[in-house]
Amino acid sequence: MTTAKKKTFMRAALLSTTLLFATSQAQACYTVHFDNKSNKDIYTVWTALGCADMKHWVADVCQQEIIKAGESKSYNYKWGTTRPSLVVFEELNEQDHPDSQIEYALHSGAFEIINNSGRLHLESASSCGKSYTINFTEEVREDWF
Repeated sequence: MTTAKKKTFMRAALLSTTLLFATSQAQACYTVHFDNKSNKDIYTVWTALGCADMKHWVADVCQQEIIKAGESKSYNYKWGTTRPSLVVFEELNEQDHPDSQIEYALHSGAFEIINNSGRLHLESASSCGKSYTINFTEEVREDWF
């Protein structure tokens, strides 16, 4: 193989590797389903390191949703996001801040309610293709709100 052919081959290989890497980052890697089985509408904020929702000027907010009582929503975390969590509010006060909240985070392979000390032990999905479900029941809502 001549030097010119080697350079052309290397450029093509580098370009295809770069395109493969770039497109894999834009695709969903793992999914978190949230089932609101409570009797109240709730406000959720899906977060992870690597999300950049610039319309809210918060670096780790991936998505915000109001989930009506009895409904469910899912969020597909992109490749490269780590330490996912879901913050749940029941109501916002007059200053548009929550009076109380629950935070779910990935721990020991499942999403669990964490407290402040639990933030030190947040985990990331072990691989792409995973799917997690959070069941938010009326009992949980009454215990926390």
